[in-house]
Amino acid sequence: GKVMAAGSTNVIIYTEVENKWRAVAEISPPPLSQDFGKKPALLRNIVMVPSSSNVHRYSFSTGRCLGLEGRLEVEVLQRSAAFGDMDDNDPRKLALNWILNDDGMNLRADSENLNQRFVLTLLAFSLNFEALEHATIDTLTGSEYVYSEWLSDTDECTWFGVTCSEGVVVAVELADCSLIGTLPPEIGMLGSLEVLDLSSNCLFGTIPTEFGLLSNLMYLDFKDNGLSGYIPDSFFDLKSLVRLDLSYNANYDSNCTGSNGEIFEVPISFGIEGTILEDKIENLRYLMDIDLTDNYFSGTITPKISALKNLERLVVDNNVFKSTIPNEITKLENIRELWLSMNYFTGKIPDDIGNLRSLESFSMWGN
Repeated sequence: GKVMAAGSTNVIIYTEVENKWRAVAEISPPPLSQDFGKKPALLRNIVMVPSSSNVHRYSFSTGRCLGLEGRLEVEVLQRSAAFGDMDDNDPRKLALNWILNDDGMNLRADSENLNQRFVLTLLAFSLNFEALEHATIDTLTGSEYVYSEWLSDTDECTWFGVTCSEGVVVAVELADCSLIGTLPPEIGMLGSLEVLDLSSNCLFGTIPTEFGLLSNLMYLDFKDNGLSGYIPDSFFDLKSLVRLDLSYNANYDSNCTGSNGEIFEVPISFGIEGTILEDKIENLRYLMDIDLTDNYFSGTITPKISALKNLERLVVDNNVFKSTIPNEITKLENIRELWLSMNYFTGKIPDDIGNLRSLESFSMWGN
């Protein structure tokens, strides 16, 4: 190979394959402080460049040329995971093998959609592939949209329940699709995601810390699943969130039925835990709708709840909140539904709650 083109931000290395020059490496320049009078030390590691049409990205942080697998390890995999350390049945390994061996798109290491296609493929293998395989709708009545089957050779933006904007995934809506499994941390790498609806499925386990990376997320619906564990602190980084529905995650049935009729045994859940309505909730100032019904949330309702000026609906029935109701809740001028039943609230109902002109429904029974 030899250098055929160079710029201020990168250097492209080409090699001759079948009498044609093909790019095989994209190298970012070394720091300006490096002595350019001699060959950069890291470049010495590139001795044999693979003779293929795949463009590889050279990483100065790792000192190696990254192929498709390497790029996914560096840019997508979370928690220092590596494909070489995984069991063959690990959903991440299965997703990689599908991308490499079965995907008719034949993505390259430099394909712009590689990361999002891998994450969606990982979702399929993590949440019961059979369900997504059968969740195909050929034509929606009255609509021009035609959705493709998941894990097909089509663009992932055409897969059932997936919406893209300019080729980037912005919504995944798979409500009531018989999905069974745990959420992979890598879902946090869908950085442009605005809508995630996985309601009425059989999700179990915890919400990954990496959810805090979804800075554009506006609509999150996990209702009617079996999620458990503590809400991660990173959850309060979702500052674009408008609607949050975590209701009905207390699941006392240990069996879930897949779309193919197969019965799966899953852990019993008492719901999601944590002090979600304490001070950090003020970070989520755009929230209009919060539904936490039937979980194991605890703690207090912070006076800082008044920072949620757009809040129209707050429903926390059947949890274990233990506090008085702060007077500041009467500053929620747009609140229409306020349901606080079946908790451990004590003390006096604020006098001014009757002055909330938008309030249509207020429930406090079972305290």
